[in-house]
Amino acid sequence: MQDLYYYKNLVHKWGRQSISEEEKGELFTWINEKATDDELLEIMQDEYSQEDADGTVMPLDMQERIMQRIFHTQDHKEKPVRRLWTKRIAWAAAAVFVMVIAGYMLQMQPAARPEVDNVASVTADITAPVFNRAVITMGNGKTVYVDSIRKGQVLRIPGGVLRKSDLGDLEYTMDRQTAAAGAILNTLSNPKGSKIIHIKLSDGSVVWLNAGSSITYPVVFNQSTRKVSMDGEAYFDIAHDKQKPFIVSKNGVVNIEVLGTRFNVAAYQQQAKVTLLEGSVKISADSLQSQKGKFKMLKPGQQAVVSKEAIQLAGTDVARHVAWKEGFFSFKNDSLSSVLRQLAVWYDLEIVYNNPDDQRLFNGELSRSLSLKQVLAVLEESNVSFKIEGKKLIVAP
Repeated sequence: MQDLYYYKNLVHKWGRQSISEEEKGELFTWINEKATDDELLEIMQDEYSQEDADGTVMPLDMQERIMQRIFHTQDHKEKPVRRLWTKRIAWAAAAVFVMVIAGYMLQMQPAARPEVDNVASVTADITAPVFNRAVITMGNGKTVYVDSIRKGQVLRIPGGVLRKSDLGDLEYTMDRQTAAAGAILNTLSNPKGSKIIHIKLSDGSVVWLNAGSSITYPVVFNQSTRKVSMDGEAYFDIAHDKQKPFIVSKNGVVNIEVLGTRFNVAAYQQQAKVTLLEGSVKISADSLQSQKGKFKMLKPGQQAVVSKEAIQLAGTDVARHVAWKEGFFSFKNDSLSSVLRQLAVWYDLEIVYNNPDDQRLFNGELSRSLSLKQVLAVLEESNVSFKIEGKKLIVAP
């Protein structure tokens, strides 16, 4: 039986296109059937370390093959799942507690509940995300899985330096040799069903990126403004720099300009919600540029809802809009569609639900560490019935 060093050498040869077909078959068999997760992660980390030294990089198809194998293993190995449930006895107990008190935690409005026939039952389950599956796409097109970077590891990337802290956060710093060059963009993509990721940009600003979200930013902010674009949901804590405004945009929907402040942005499709916790924010939208009131100033404790038609400001409970960052679902007069959208992002689900006339509203908080089945058990207290088929969540009519 070959040792790990032998397979590391095969991976190295693949990356340099010097591997034979026989060796490739041997390597695939080992990856798919014999390698442990720790061995695969060690190989990826070694390859990225090698990239620092000689500028080569593991081919994307190899990265994807290894990461898919790891994730597949984690999702389906029987023993880890059992251990997971053992560790989550407390959460299960908490779920039962929440179910008992669901009468006040989750309230359905109006009072009259619709009769539900042919009630479907939840027979399967999906655990909350336990891994981060985020990917960084660099300015040269190369990609790196965030979980493949070791804690404390430093990567020299085009335009700067990327480090993973001992806590697992990403930190960019400026490379003085290339700081004067044009802006080099990186994109951090955090897919649905992935843990929240925390990133510190090279200007000191910090961003929390929710699952199902992405953000594009310069490695070094060497222009007159600090511009980033995003899709999905992110929380920003912006480093103050009165000489360089920080601008967050969702293409065609909203532009948010600040000097230094904390705010949350939820931008999906053609609508964006901006919630301000501290400082002041200038909100504008490209679609409103020809109209009066094309921009508005947001104050702490307010939320702006931006659409093609208008920017609407109102006071709001800011805590519930950033509850996701603290590990909770927080509902306040949320429609079932809104609740399902949050579940779809967190548990990586396809939702089958077609009832635009549903008037039920939901209030309360649930831990995002609960499994999907535990969350649905609470929602079913409001006469909603579900069925899980693979990654598909079907809502009974």
